[in-house]
Amino acid sequence: MTERKSPLTDQYTIDFPDFSEVVQAFTDSYARIIHNGSPASEIAMAMLGATMNVYEMFGLRAELPGLFRSLADQIETEKRIN
Repeated sequence: MTERKSPLTDQYTIDFPDFSEVVQAFTDSYARIIHNGSPASEIAMAMLGATMNVYEMFGLRAELPGLFRSLADQIETEKRIN
């Protein structure tokens, strides 16, 4: 695994390809839920909640406001996020 600087924080992160299997499982699961009638907005909110839970689980909750601000700035300026 290669470490590189995250575009959103000053910390090092694992390369995104290392997570491809997990991402595919999430994508397949969320696609199935949407196919069964759940609105995409509910899925997106659940994903955000899961992200918050992961940060809490690793004791990183205090980093979320800055991370979300940085992410919002990048979205507003249409910069590539990852």
